[in-house]
Amino acid sequence: GTKLSIRRATKPAGGYTYIPGVVNIKSGRYNLYARISGQAVANVDSTLCYPGTWRIVEVTDFTVRIQGLADKVQRILETANPEKAGEPTIEALEFLRSDVLVPAQAALQQGATDESTYRSLVEKYREFLLMERTTVLAAIDDAYYYHIGNAYFTNYYACGNKSTKSVDPKALASTDGFLWVVEKHADGTVGLKNKLTQTYARVESSAADQRLRLGDSYAWTLREVTQIRVIRPWPSSTRAVPTVGMPTPPHGLTSC
Repeated sequence: GTKLSIRRATKPAGGYTYIPGVVNIKSGRYNLYARISGQAVANVDSTLCYPGTWRIVEVTDFTVRIQGLADKVQRILETANPEKAGEPTIEALEFLRSDVLVPAQAALQQGATDESTYRSLVEKYREFLLMERTTVLAAIDDAYYYHIGNAYFTNYYACGNKSTKSVDPKALASTDGFLWVVEKHADGTVGLKNKLTQTYARVESSAADQRLRLGDSYAWTLREVTQIRVIRPWPSSTRAVPTVGMPTPPHGLTSC
């Protein structure tokens, strides 16, 4: 942040050379300078009786700050999408509503706007900021089909091949071979079921560089990465189709 210094205002204005308790708030050669709009700007004018001079008083009424916090929380609650990865969870949003917004609104109505009330609300808000966000796995819904795209070779997508019972990397096309259901398992793993073949992507050998095959149900672990490439959805007559970009090669999934 910007370092500020506070010094006694001494630049004369007319017959005034000193006013008790009046100061300049400075950063380098610039003073904090008030505008009639209510905003403060940087200005070199430090003359007594002008908007670059200030009196410092202790704040005992925190109404404005509590109202600002309540407004901020209300905006978060109105715009958050807990079904999207990286967004606050439903539980976190309920905590924000019940433990920050409701008490803040009650404090404003009752006139209980002292510093201790404000600080207790801020601490609750900080707790909210530290709460877990919606994960990629939590955001996935088995009521949807997904395209699975490689995040390195960005032109290629996983396509089920019915004749060879394998998963092939291909350019995206409007066929059911590119549509996958991500089935969640109780242990946190997922199955990848192809719409065309109604079978699952699987690894049939522990050797390196094995081709992905299609067969019986299989378990994968999704590994969340810092960047997820979102690719355009592919419409389906039976399911909505959001698409996800998968993590780094070779598969973006870990078998287990």
